[in-house]
Amino acid sequence: MIVSVFKVISNENNTPEILYDKIIYIMNHSATQLDYIYGVNVNPFMAYKEMIFAKKVFGKMQGNAFLHFVLSFDNEDKINFSTIMEVGKKIGYFLAYNNIVGSHQVLLAMHTGTDNVHFHFLMNTIDIKSGARIDLWKPELYAMKDRISEILQSYDLSTIRKYTLADFKTA
Repeated sequence: MIVSVFKVISNENNTPEILYDKIIYIMNHSATQLDYIYGVNVNPFMAYKEMIFAKKVFGKMQGNAFLHFVLSFDNEDKINFSTIMEVGKKIGYFLAYNNIVGSHQVLLAMHTGTDNVHFHFLMNTIDIKSGARIDLWKPELYAMKDRISEILQSYDLSTIRKYTLADFKTA
């Protein structure tokens, strides 16, 4: 079965310091190149300062500083880097401006220096219009995955694995 994978990368402490480290990691020149780095509501080369500024404006320096998502394409997908970058930008705009979670700053980078082409998305947890902190629960995550699958499908790329009943079971 051909599927793409979209997952949340969880850190114990998504602090501003870790945000800085993540930005450095996803923009690493050995994994990507300048043409494959993009920002929505943020200048990619000022992302840390701009995301911290948004947090300070709303007095939200405590708590999780960011969400980190990774989208990996199936190895059987026919990958054209310029088309895949277009897909990544559409997903970045969706994450930044969707009705599920609000209006956010999103930094994205396509990593091509591995066997599997993939995107990293870093999203500021603070809504830049209201200052509200994002609450991403399973229903919101599943809705995000459904919309991202629609975007992928429109480019004839493999869609994200559908969730199963086991995903809804609680421990």
